[in-house]
Amino acid sequence: MSSNSACPSLFPWNTNQVAPISFPFTFSIPPRTDLWQKPPSTISRTQPTFYTPLPLSSLCSAAVKVSLTPSALYDQAGIVLLWPRKLERWIKAGIEFVDGELKRSVVVTGVGGWSDWSVSGAVEFGEEVEVRIRREGGMGSALVVSCFGDVVREVQWVFAGEEGEAEEVWVGFYGARPAEVGESLQVRVHSWEVVTC
Repeated sequence: MSSNSACPSLFPWNTNQVAPISFPFTFSIPPRTDLWQKPPSTISRTQPTFYTPLPLSSLCSAAVKVSLTPSALYDQAGIVLLWPRKLERWIKAGIEFVDGELKRSVVVTGVGGWSDWSVSGAVEFGEEVEVRIRREGGMGSALVVSCFGDVVREVQWVFAGEEGEAEEVWVGFYGARPAEVGESLQVRVHSWEVVTC
């Protein structure tokens, strides 16, 4: 059985903004915020996030539609999957400003504890971009990440945790502005959806 909630209960993390109760919503992202782990010692978990907690076993899919007009390197927004009991494990996917273009971006930080980043095809500044994560085949072992309906990543370890699928995850949307600039990034969140199994 599945249930679809266009606006499930959301909780703030790394932000003082009040959780939205409807969409669209403008998410203000301060500078010097990021979600990133790079050897030998860079660990940043300061990204503003709104999330819904749920058992991993109940996650079928989640989707967010965002837009932004970047002005600083690595301005970004999208969907995030966090393991609150294993902060070194997370996945983020969305759009990110790199090489002068706003590109599709996925970062997977898993069992090894360091981030694996990939970018692909550019999108227009201000364009609404839908990012979706879904469990492979509804109850498969992999997490499939898509952008504009195109698969951009498949992550194999998500549903194979040591604690099994009973462990809690936080699924949500986030923004980050790693740059040392004076003003916040404004992210428009057009829609948010979580589908449980």
